[in-house]
Amino acid sequence: MHSPSPLKTSNGPTGRKTAPLLGLLAVLVILGTGFLFSWHSLGDLDVWFHLKAGRELMDGQGIPRTNTYSFTEPDHPWVNHEWLFQVLAVVTGPSETVSGRTFGVGGWNALRTFLVMVLLAVVLAGDRLHHRLLGREGPAWAAWAGLPVLVGLLLMWTRLTLRPELFSYLFLVLLVRDLDRFFRGPAFQTKKTGPRLMLFLDPRAPAGRIILTTLLWAQFHGFAALAPVLTLFAWILALLRPVTGGPALDARGRWGFVLVLMTTAALVLTPNGFRGLLMPLRAVTQFQQSQVDLRTTVAELAPLQESPDSLHLTIRMYRAALAGGLLWILATLGRISPLRILVF
Repeated sequence: MHSPSPLKTSNGPTGRKTAPLLGLLAVLVILGTGFLFSWHSLGDLDVWFHLKAGRELMDGQGIPRTNTYSFTEPDHPWVNHEWLFQVLAVVTGPSETVSGRTFGVGGWNALRTFLVMVLLAVVLAGDRLHHRLLGREGPAWAAWAGLPVLVGLLLMWTRLTLRPELFSYLFLVLLVRDLDRFFRGPAFQTKKTGPRLMLFLDPRAPAGRIILTTLLWAQFHGFAALAPVLTLFAWILALLRPVTGGPALDARGRWGFVLVLMTTAALVLTPNGFRGLLMPLRAVTQFQQSQVDLRTTVAELAPLQESPDSLHLTIRMYRAALAGGLLWILATLGRISPLRILVF
């Protein structure tokens, strides 16, 4: 027999009062903070490089194979992972009219703020967070559910610049969420002959969204190489679930490796082809040599020499975030998936 559902009242389930006004205030504070943190002066120089590369791309010069922008190594092999971001940089960036009048960077500011607000909306809409913020699970949740989001905004403030990483933040959230749904959600949809392969191509299913997310991510940023790695980790953790006393994995255990292969294949579906797939491996190994030639690398270390205090502050905030995250995991033990703990 099924247990009866809790009686519904205007205040939600019996014995639990909702707090819609408090939840609305929490949502407004989060969105307002995200807007203010994202609408700031243009302090990142990389966007001008992306503008230059994007203009050459849209002028018909195609995807470059060498780095022609570096005076130290002008013919260094280069894989342009951010080509679609560069197209957006051109479309929304400064341009000239017939009279030669140059527009400002308002389009870039609007694009950056739009991406940050979309990222916040995706975070707030998932994992029942919006139910808690709207007070549907009690006033305490309405007051506390938004705290990690605000802390995350504070830690990310200096990185909320117009860079391809903004797309990586968004795609990473979507990917981890759908990996959890695929390996930890309801039973895999099956027929008598086993799972339907078409589910991996259906964007309405978690597996299809994982492939689509990887494919789109690969057009914006090289960090898309994380997709098959995280998929592999999620599959291994799901296979190990019975060892820790959890339920045995259903047909997804046999098809997890297929999902790993398909996310890897999605990385090849870019203008860079197989060169783009191998580039992350080269990037990882470029600093493993005993003698590193900085002329052949794209380094972002120069600004740190001019603002060492910023680096010290960043390290202190990073350590505080680690400690706070560990406390949060312990306080909510069993509610956070092993994959998210591993990513953390």
